[in-house]
This record gives sequence, C-alpha cells and structure tokens, in this order.
Amino acid sequence: MQKLFFSYYRPNQSELKRHKLKKDCIYLLERMGLPYEHVQGCFNGVLEDSFLVKKCNGADITVLKNVCRDYLKQNSVLVISSYGGARLHYLSGLESGEITTIGELKTIANDNRAPESVFLSAGDYSYSPLKNQYYIVE
Repeated sequence: MQKLFFSYYRPNQSELKRHKLKKDCIYLLERMGLPYEHVQGCFNGVLEDSFLVKKCNGADITVLKNVCRDYLKQNSVLVISSYGGARLHYLSGLESGEITTIGELKTIANDNRAPESVFLSAGDYSYSPLKNQYYIVE
C-alpha cells in the first residue's frame, strides 16, 4: 500500500470555497473507504491545507490524481511507496504525466527537543496536528 499527499489549496481562494473543497475531499475519501488525515502543508514556501491518504492502491491513486487535476486544479501530488520512496506526480503543465523521484519520506516528531525551525529548514513539509509530527522528504 502507498500513501498520497495532496492539497486542495489554490491562491486567491475565498475561505468559503476552501471550506467547500475540504468537505468535498472528505466526502470523496470516505466514499472510497480510504483512511486519511488532514495536514498543514508547505510547498514552495506557501502554506496549504492538505490531506494525507494513509493507505491507497494504484487504482485509488489514479482516481485521486484525476480529481486533483480536474476538480482541485492542482499541478502535482506526492506519492509515497510502501518502502518510503517519494515521487512527485505532475498532473498539468509542461511536465504533465512526468513522475520524479525526489527522495525518501521522513517523519519527525515535534517533541520540543529542537526548535521548530529545524523541522522547517527542509523547505517543503507537511505537519500533522493530530500526531504532532512533521513529514519531510530528504
């Protein structure tokens, strides 16, 4: 089983639109029977409301990629293999259809042993308030 990170955030969205997209994503994930978690992501320095789908197969990933591209207007999703390898799947633009291996997913507990800046120095990350941990790719 694989994991998938995706965002429903777009610049210049109203809070009302963002709330609707979040509810639509939750509805879809629950209808598909996929375990998920709401996370706060940061991509290219922009904070984004996102989801981590904790267990999904290839068919699930195909459906979610189509939704992310067509409905959420996202450019990419991050797919994590069962062994932790991280691949960025481009959904639109010049790189559409390309898959780029970018490293390995690391989980870092936010246990106050190090300042938050240590976690954020990686640049792009996702934060799980539920688990109080960061996900980064190295």
